[in-house]
Amino acid sequence: MATTSFSGFIGAVLGSAVGELLMSENYALRMWMATTIFFLIGIVGGILEKASVVQSPVRVVVAGWLSIAISFGCNRI
Repeated sequence: MATTSFSGFIGAVLGSAVGELLMSENYALRMWMATTIFFLIGIVGGILEKASVVQSPVRVVVAGWLSIAISFGCNRI
């Protein structure tokens, strides 16, 4: 269970970092890149944990989107 949380954390950090490095105003491209990174981190985490390779990326992608939404909302306040 701890590895899933760690995978989600690493995915969120990498997705946010790559999104910020891409200094364009194209938010669709940023979200696509972040989602791809979240998905790959989820697959790697699923393989390393010997867990479902379908459920693990979905969890990481949803958690990553949630973290992006929260940080975006906090920046708008």
